[in-house]
Amino acid sequence: MQNSYFREHMCSKKQWVLSAVLAFIANIAIHLSLNKVSTAKIIKDMKFENAGAFYRLLWDFKMSMHGYTLEAVILFVALTVFFYIVLNFERKKSISAIILAALFAFFQVFGFSFKKTASWDLIFGGARVFAKASVAFIGYAILFYFAICGAFVLFRKIKWIKEDTNVQSWFSDNRKSLFIVALIILLMWLPYFIAQFPGLTSYDFFDMLDTFYGKNTNSLRIVVPIDPKVTLNNNNPVCQTLLAVGVVKLGNMLGSPYIGLVIFVTVQAVIFALILSHSIRFLARKGIAKWVRIVILLMYGLIPIHANFAGSTLKDTNFAFMMLLYTLMVIDLVLDPEKYVSNKKNLIKIAVVMFIIMILRNNGMHVLAITSVILLIAFRKYFKRLVIPLIVPIVVFLMITNILYPALKISPGSEIEMYSIPFQQVARTVKEHGDEFTEKDKQIIDKVIKYDVLAERYNPELSDPVKSTYRINPKLRQKPSKKDLKDYLGVWFKYLKKYPDVYTQATMSNYYGYFYPQAQNWLVYYEIAKTGEPYGLKNIEKTETIRREATSIAYIFREIPGLGMLESLGFYIWGLFLVIAALFRYRKKKMILMTIPMLAVLLTIIAGPANTMVRYVYPIILTVPIFIVITGYAINKDESAKEE
Repeated sequence: MQNSYFREHMCSKKQWVLSAVLAFIANIAIHLSLNKVSTAKIIKDMKFENAGAFYRLLWDFKMSMHGYTLEAVILFVALTVFFYIVLNFERKKSISAIILAALFAFFQVFGFSFKKTASWDLIFGGARVFAKASVAFIGYAILFYFAICGAFVLFRKIKWIKEDTNVQSWFSDNRKSLFIVALIILLMWLPYFIAQFPGLTSYDFFDMLDTFYGKNTNSLRIVVPIDPKVTLNNNNPVCQTLLAVGVVKLGNMLGSPYIGLVIFVTVQAVIFALILSHSIRFLARKGIAKWVRIVILLMYGLIPIHANFAGSTLKDTNFAFMMLLYTLMVIDLVLDPEKYVSNKKNLIKIAVVMFIIMILRNNGMHVLAITSVILLIAFRKYFKRLVIPLIVPIVVFLMITNILYPALKISPGSEIEMYSIPFQQVARTVKEHGDEFTEKDKQIIDKVIKYDVLAERYNPELSDPVKSTYRINPKLRQKPSKKDLKDYLGVWFKYLKKYPDVYTQATMSNYYGYFYPQAQNWLVYYEIAKTGEPYGLKNIEKTETIRREATSIAYIFREIPGLGMLESLGFYIWGLFLVIAALFRYRKKKMILMTIPMLAVLLTIIAGPANTMVRYVYPIILTVPIFIVITGYAINKDESAKEE
């Protein structure tokens, strides 16, 4: 008995020592700046010049660390205790946690470098910066490993499932609850709606109107029309364009375009709130504990970006909440495929929702095509019952866009978006190594995009300035030929082999913000775009102050420690990866299929034009909280079954 106590005591002691050592390394990473410190600054700070290279490295660390604080001591103690607790709950090494921790550490270190320098110079820009980056990577990997394992423990230990005893209550799985919870969400949004009255718009909203009426606008400058007399095109989805035109016309019929705007955002907000309420009711139907559903309700109601998007004329808002609705259907299918496919109403609903998604956003078809193919393969047992609802909407959509639209002289959208990545890569290479391009290569590039302005136009985080040089003339119905594009890709490939590092950095610069939680960009819309003035829509001067204050609350919220991450794009994408890792950890691999729609959305974002765009990630922001709860539900259910 004494030997048993001695072994347990020694084991506990070793764990405390291990926890303290790992906490020390993680604490260094947290307090270490990766910014470059020049040799001149080091010598000046040391006050002598003859120090060796290793000592200069140590002094570089000294100048880069900010650990001489009481907060650092408190954090060290807290991390030691936390690591010890996790070691006691997760005694075996978790491969999925190790892989994800390394990935998160990579995102953290490289994200910092790209945020500061638009390159990986703070990692590979010299021996000293590489040493600091390596220490930071190791420290962050340790920190994230324990954080991930801690999350795994919470997935297992939290009581996610607790049936409501009062099924008639206003916050359970009944129709009354659907409307009451939606009303509560709308009431939480109401102060923003009052301040934002009559509503907010994006430039895209008026770009769609200008396209319809044939005015000089972006969507007409980048599309070669089938018939110059028909200006309507599919660069912005035709459905969204007709919706914008319809609400403005309705407003004018009722006496003011402002009335149309108010109707648009009101109807949108009500539908949005009902779908969010439906997602909470969906969780109640699964027996999710009431406190968990309340947390989700507060997130949807109180995080400022939701109220802002609900009150803005964005094509991304309706697309996002329809993607949430579709994802709930996919979750139901994954949880119980036999039950789902046996109900014909389910199959009709998912087909209808899929079609709506595709007419709301052009990338919706790609997202749904990827998801449908994977679901049909994964659930091939039910292939005959799933193939029609999952494939027919896509076929119908393709027939509309490829047969009906051309027959109506509605032009397809611009192909420019497809070339965001190769355009940016060539532009960066021209900026950094322009003197090495041959005259022939310059001419080939210039047939597609204007070579002479590429270096000047190159923006590491936005491809639009480079894309705007695309050689297209809608009036003359001219654009680069297939041969021109093929030749361009030949030159692109030539310099890819020569400068793979430049190409890689160009792509990472354009998208790092989606994987680096501390990346920041604009969050919300705050006005009626100035391009609305020809349509009688402009900002109300008397409410400008309160409108600005209300919309700026999102930026105040972002700076609140802890809570601010709820407005971080990278944080939600990390949450998506965490869910996948947890499902691997607990051998729930089939459940990973529920995340396919959002992984497909992420792929379309990476092929897109801009870094840290909230509206692109918005479907993921809405669905990740649901994924986390359903993951806890699946793990809890399995643990409960084992206990029985």
